Amino acid sequence: MPYDYKKSRERVIDELASRTQIEPVVNPTDSKLTYENGARSWISAVFVDIRNSSGFLKSGKDDIIARVLRAFSSEIIRIMKDGPNYLQIGLRGDCVYAVYPTPENEDDEKVFTVACYINTFIKMFNKLLIQNQLKAITVGIGIGTGNDLVIKAGDNGSGINDIIWIGDAVVDASNNCDIANKTIAKPIVMSSAFFNSIKGKQKYVKDFGTPIVKNGVRLFACNYVITNFDKWISSGFRE
Repeated sequence: MPYDYKKSRERVIDELASRTQIEPVVNPTDSKLTYENGARSWISAVFVDIRNSSGFLKSGKDDIIARVLRAFSSEIIRIMKDGPNYLQIGLRGDCVYAVYPTPENEDDEKVFTVACYINTFIKMFNKLLIQNQLKAITVGIGIGTGNDLVIKAGDNGSGINDIIWIGDAVVDASNNCDIANKTIAKPIVMSSAFFNSIKGKQKYVKDFGTPIVKNGVRLFACNYVITNFDKWISSGFRE
């Protein structure tokens, strides 16, 4: 059936004329959001992406690539699910991302811990890849936070819809992920807003060092790991 552009015009006019109530909330969820409202909430996001993924995808057999990507994405998702009451976890190609409600600084501490677990997991993952005569991978981990607008969008009644995050958290996390372990030679890159939220409070961190300025934006980068997890990897997985 061809697209009815005349009805499309009517729908757009109706939507633009409608009133949308935006409310400040602590934990925006899909069940609370409708096509008629929206929410503003403090959220934080973590993005994880494989560096030079196009080269990686062309470098091996399909079945091997499938196994590596499945193992990578499934374990990253499991780590992300342990974060503070995640709002959304998703996949964009070989990129895995998560969004969390973070009304308190303590929530951002938990998000940072997720990033540290992911960074440590990659060390284990690469060790296992090499043991199986496969190439190691490099990833970037980006983190952002913000008091962002959250809306539900899609084709009402079709079942095709999604949550849209409008603001700094997701954009900053995605951008920081893109430059981590690339133009910035450390795997975890966070926005200044996120850094300020956890500064001096993370039990794994004593000093983040000086900020890095990229295109006029202050960022903070690190290569922190979960100590016990990292020692277990270094020991050759000995109990």
